[in-house]
Amino acid sequence: MENTIVQLSKYVITFLMICFTVQSFAALKERDEDERHYILMRQIIMIILMNFICFFVMFLQEGEVSTIQMFLLTMAYILGVQILYRLIYRKASMILVNNMCMLLSISMIILTRLSVSKAMSQYKILAASTLLCFIIPVIVRKGKFLKNLTWIYAVLGIAMLSVVMVLGFTSGGAKLSIEIHGITFQLSEIAKITLVFFMAGMLREDNSFGNVVKATVVAAVHVLILVASTDLGTAFVFFMAYVVVIYVATRKARYPLLGLAGMSAACVVAYFLFSHVRNRVALWQDRSETGISAAS
Repeated sequence: MENTIVQLSKYVITFLMICFTVQSFAALKERDEDERHYILMRQIIMIILMNFICFFVMFLQEGEVSTIQMFLLTMAYILGVQILYRLIYRKASMILVNNMCMLLSISMIILTRLSVSKAMSQYKILAASTLLCFIIPVIVRKGKFLKNLTWIYAVLGIAMLSVVMVLGFTSGGAKLSIEIHGITFQLSEIAKITLVFFMAGMLREDNSFGNVVKATVVAAVHVLILVASTDLGTAFVFFMAYVVVIYVATRKARYPLLGLAGMSAACVVAYFLFSHVRNRVALWQDRSETGISAAS
């Protein structure tokens, strides 16, 4: 019975993810505010259902009470973010907020599956980062001078990533952070913000091809430093942030399409260059084959 529930959950989760994606595109196209509101509500229900199914399956397999605790904390985060954004930033894009909640839910599910203690640590960081996200727009709105620090953001981001590349300690095959007096700092998290600030400052008034090229070169330097640190996951996050900002600034689909094509090629190159990438692909294949064998 347990195995049946586990196998069935895979199809239900896949179905929910497909519906969520379709609803995201539908919300972007929908002009009627009431209908868009219903779409967003359906997405929130899908997020809650996916979390419930995933955490229930983990509890069913492992029987750990801490799994229920992580489920409740994740639900509290999602509902809290939804309420706070509607109260504080009423003009915020709730489609973007819903997608953020879905992706963060997936990350918490994966972390809980790997280690509840690590998931709890990341949850604390997530809560603190979200609080910072609520504060930053106010700082930007009040601090008019911040928009003139475009190239300082670029230098800061590159400098922080370079420090990690040179002085960081290796974890899981990648240099992720540095340690100072027993305290670990993951500077790439701050560099994500400085990169977005740089690109926003570069493209806020002039989104011409020349400025797009400048922004692309700086973003590429960030990504290449991360690749040199073998932190490919973070490099992918930086690249996706670059793609989103470029599209929002220019509204030209060819830029993200070209970027995604380049990323696809880079993934193939990474597979042949980095052994830990091949190991993870092999592990994924083994698990897929194991799951198919168990189902049959």
